[in-house]
Amino acid sequence: MLEWRQVPKSPIHKAPLSTTPSSSRQIGAETALKAKKLIPKGSFIIEYIGEIISHDESRIRLEESAKIGVTNYYILELDNLRMIDAGPRGNIARFINHSCDPNCGIDPWIVQGDTRIGIFSKRDIQEGEELTFNYQLQQSSDEGKTKCLCGSKNCAGFIGDKVKNEKSESQNAKKSKISKKRKQASRTSAAPNDTSISQVTKRRKLA
Repeated sequence: MLEWRQVPKSPIHKAPLSTTPSSSRQIGAETALKAKKLIPKGSFIIEYIGEIISHDESRIRLEESAKIGVTNYYILELDNLRMIDAGPRGNIARFINHSCDPNCGIDPWIVQGDTRIGIFSKRDIQEGEELTFNYQLQQSSDEGKTKCLCGSKNCAGFIGDKVKNEKSESQNAKKSKISKKRKQASRTSAAPNDTSISQVTKRRKLA
């Protein structure tokens, strides 16, 4: 869930970072962004900068890239109308790779009334550690999904799918709802009068 942040009055200095060849097994992850010193939890790290385009333009660019076999995309949603494409022109934030257990998160923040995307640390990031965030890639269908090779314990298997702990929470919530419905049904059917038995029968017919 995105959290809106208001930029403080004092200047924000981005964390010292370095680009290195990536050791990640992720497809297309050729370059990595690493911390040059300890980055405390909750710190602003860097702004995600690029060309501001419409959603329609982003779809056109993705289709054209797919035709020529390009697999690396640097497009991030800015708001309901605009996207950020860091491919043609951007900063080193585009080299942050995906992980299902990331140490960074992306949050919209306000600068002079306009929305910007900032990357913040979700926990302490050690010197030399690679920066990652969850791409939350949305796929229109299961066909052509990008396999995730982040290697984390809660890996979703495909980029954009729910990570394992999110799946278990969702399944537990569904089980809880089913359990409550069963309890309600058993209470109704156990009623000692004919009226409640008739109501249960009608419900079954309607179903």
